Amino acid sequence: MDDADSTKKKIVPAAVLDMEPKTAAALVSGLDEANRLVLVRELVGLALTAPLPEARARALGAVFGALGRARLKLHAWHLLTAQAGSSLQALACIMAINPYVGPVITGIFSVPFGSAGLGVRPTMGITDEDREDIRAMQDGSAADWAASYAAMAAKAREAGTLFVEESV
Repeated sequence: MDDADSTKKKIVPAAVLDMEPKTAAALVSGLDEANRLVLVRELVGLALTAPLPEARARALGAVFGALGRARLKLHAWHLLTAQAGSSLQALACIMAINPYVGPVITGIFSVPFGSAGLGVRPTMGITDEDREDIRAMQDGSAADWAASYAAMAAKAREAGTLFVEESV
C-alpha cells in the first residue's frame, strides 16, 4: 500500500481478520511501525472478545508474522497474554489463536512450536536486530515499552500518518 492509497481509506482491523493470510501479511508489511502497532493492538482487542474462528486466527497469525522486528511481536504477545488470567473467556480466546501466533513467538527464540520445542534451548533471537530488541526488553519494563509505543502512535496520529481505524 502506498501513501496515496493509505490516505484515501482507513484500515479496518476487523476486515484484516477476514483477509486471506497472505493478503493480511502483505498489508501489514506495507505499514510503518506506528501503524503496525495500532493495528495489532486493535486486533488483539478483537481476538480477546470471543474465540476466533480458524480462518480469522490464521489471518492473525499471518499479521504477527509480518510485524517485523521482535520487539513489536513480543509487545503484541504481551498484550495478549497479560489478559490470560483475567477470565476463562480470555484464556479460551488465547488458546484459539495460539496454534497460529505461537510459532511466530517461539520462532524469535529459534524454538520449534509444540512438542518439538520441548527441551530445545532458546537463543537470543535469530537476527542481530532481534537480539538487540530482546536485550533491551529484558533491561526495561513492559510499562516502558508501552509508553514508548503510545508516544509513537500519538506522533503518527498528530502527523496524520496513522491509517488504522481505532476503537478508542
